[in-house]
Order: sequence, then structure tokens, then C-alpha cells
Amino acid sequence: MTKPTCPYCNQTLDKTPKRKTKCPHCGNDIYVRSLPSGDHQKALLTEQGAKEVEKEWERVQFKKKWMQSLEGYGLSEQDFDRQGETLRERFRQEPGDGDVIWSMFNEALHRAMKGSDSQQLKMLYFDMALFLYEEGRAFFDILQQSRKMELTGFKEAGWAEKVFVITAGDASCEVCQKLAGKVFKLDQALDEMPIPNKACTHALLPGKPGWCRCLYGVVTD
Repeated sequence: MTKPTCPYCNQTLDKTPKRKTKCPHCGNDIYVRSLPSGDHQKALLTEQGAKEVEKEWERVQFKKKWMQSLEGYGLSEQDFDRQGETLRERFRQEPGDGDVIWSMFNEALHRAMKGSDSQQLKMLYFDMALFLYEEGRAFFDILQQSRKMELTGFKEAGWAEKVFVITAGDASCEVCQKLAGKVFKLDQALDEMPIPNKACTHALLPGKPGWCRCLYGVVTD
């Protein structure tokens, strides 16, 4: 069995540390981290090495999160690899995972638009807007498309003439609370697009802009 060694001075350690500890030989801090690849084996690392592993874990979790969304639209890991290769050839450089995922979202959108499924388009636009939001990119127009597809679905179904705005109650920002219960004719709502509210101040994440959570309800009388 290979004996543990310090990642700084390469001196042999009496036992494998289970948590951050100081090397008895050089006095540097040894960090213990699980590696994201393979069987998540634990490794003894320098401070810089630990930071690099933490970044790699963030990358793994980022990809996993958005691939779960994309799988709902019929895309897979094979599509991720294919899109990555396409972008690599087009731009002559290694694409970031975010670029590959955004390209996959656009592929899913292209497929969905062929099917003209308003409900699927509503969900897809929402996920695309959320991706852009978390990436710190302009998202509002895409989120607005999600609500537009919701209204379009109502119109196509032919069983709704009016809609009203549902807010998150007291958890909504003051600007959105003013819309609570407001009724619109369906065509009026499609023309004016009162929600999502561009002036919303409710931030989903610290330091991010407002993300309007208002929804439409159908007036049944």
C-alpha cells in the first residue's frame, strides 16, 4: 500500500489525514478533497490544488444541473459532446461548458418550434431565461417569451377569454403586488405583456436583478 506523502515537500506522513492538517515536516497546510472524476477518491493537496479541485466540482455540478434540464427536451451527454465539437471547430478554441449548454438550448428550441407545442415552448423559454439569469446575461426577453407562450396556449385551447395576474403575495416586491388580481382580456395581455414585470426587484440570487415570479390565472366566469 502506498504511503501518504505531503503534496509540498513529498515527505512521507505517518498516516493519511482525514481533514486539513499541517505537514509535520514543512509546516504547510495539507488539504483533503474528494476528486470529481472516477470513484471520487480522496487526495492530499496544496492550497492551490484544493482551489482547482473545488472549481472542477463547481463545473461538474453546473453541467449536471443543466443537463438534467436539457434531458427533458430529448438531449443527452452525446449531444453535449457533439455540440462541443461543433463549437470547437467553428471557433478554433475549447468552448466553455456554458457555451455548449446554451447551444444545446438553442437546438432544443429549434426542435420545439417545429412542433409548435406552446406548453413545451413555455417551459423551454423559462429554462433558457433562468440559465441566462444565473450566468449574468440579459434574460428578460426570453422570460417574456415564456409568458407569451403561456397566453398563446390559452388562446389555442379556446377556453379562456380573460386572465388575471397571480403574484407571490407578500413575498412579491411592491411593484408586482400592484398587479395582484388585475384582469386582462387575453388579446390585451398578449399585446401589453404586463408580466413578467420588468420593474420587479425580487432577486433570486444575491447581487442579481429582479426575477418576476408572477403567473397568469384564467378567469372562469
